Parts: sequence; structure tokens; C-alpha cells
Amino acid sequence: PRAGGGGAGDDEDWTTVVLPEQALWDGIAAYLRHRRLPVLTFERLGDPRTMADIRRRFTPRPSDVHIVTYPKAGTSWVQEVAWLVNHDGDIECAGRVPSSQRTVYIELSTPA
Repeated sequence: PRAGGGGAGDDEDWTTVVLPEQALWDGIAAYLRHRRLPVLTFERLGDPRTMADIRRRFTPRPSDVHIVTYPKAGTSWVQEVAWLVNHDGDIECAGRVPSSQRTVYIELSTPA
């Protein structure tokens, strides 16, 4: 289990699941499963430690737009539309600057 920081992230709420037959991503040796909630994640993507860090450091701004979707439900498309609406339809900039540089994935912890 990973450090939680309260709520659904408490250590006792998470178990480590090792799926040796799962070779989808070589860099992911194990997943984290929540004992009570239907959540399966892995380290540095919505895991208890990352979410506790977000809870501690995140300060919302009035201009923030949060896009919350289920996986494979058109998230990228909604991000593009929301970004274009908030930037006066600047398609030229959208074509020049990759989405990964225009959109923040708050639940993803990237190496420093």
C-alpha cells in the first residue's frame, strides 16, 4: 500500500495487485486497487500518494476548467473543444502546440 493522506487514500484502503500475465506496459509491475471503491490505478497516475499531494498543494483558480470523464469517453476531444472555446478558437495555436502542453493532467505525476 502507498501513503494516503486521508479519506479514500488511507493506506488500509489500498491493496497492491500484481498481474504477472499482464504485459500491456512493461513499466507497470503492479496496480493499486481500492478495497471499497471501484478504483484500479497504478503508481503516479491517480494513486493515493499522488492524490494526497494534489490535495495538499492544489489551489483552484476561478479560470480553471475541470474535465472529468470515464476512460475512452472522448476526453481528448472534450479537452480540445474546451481549450478552443477558452482561446477564441485559435486553431493555428492548437495545431502548433501539442495538447499535452496545453492541457494539464492533474492526476498524473511526472518525474521532475
